[in-house]
Amino acid sequence: MKNKKKIIIGSIVLIALAIAAFVLMKDNDAIVIEAQTITAKKANVTTMVTATGTMEPITQVEVGTQVSGVVEKIYVDYNSVVTEGQLIAELDKTNLNAAKTQAQAVYDNAVSQRNYTQTIYDRQKTLYDNQVISKSDFDDAAFNYQTAKGTVTQRYSDLQCFDPYKTRVIF
Repeated sequence: MKNKKKIIIGSIVLIALAIAAFVLMKDNDAIVIEAQTITAKKANVTTMVTATGTMEPITQVEVGTQVSGVVEKIYVDYNSVVTEGQLIAELDKTNLNAAKTQAQAVYDNAVSQRNYTQTIYDRQKTLYDNQVISKSDFDDAAFNYQTAKGTVTQRYSDLQCFDPYKTRVIF
């Protein structure tokens, strides 16, 4: 019982000390909230919007090209408004001109080869019609001539890839 009595007295003393500390530490200055009113009048209104984050364009268009190379001139800036058909960039033509010259030379060689095989074919046809050469020799000449014609067509197609407008990027 003695222990219970000590515990109860100790608890009462602790509670009394806590209440005394609370009362002594309490600030006596109360916070006063005061409302003010003023008369409304006409003035300029300023609108300001603040935001954080990344700005993104409303519409973004991916522009691609079949010709690659170093860009020589750019006529628009990022986020510029562009219209359909507007020139937006030009590529450096140095490498393209060299490639075009090479393609022209390959085409010219193919034409020469075709003309040469046509001459042989015409000669072999005359000889075959006069039954001077075998069918096998004539077939070889015909095959070589047809192959040369196909090569000319292919080389002409390669040459057409070097259109000067292909170095321009148009929206």
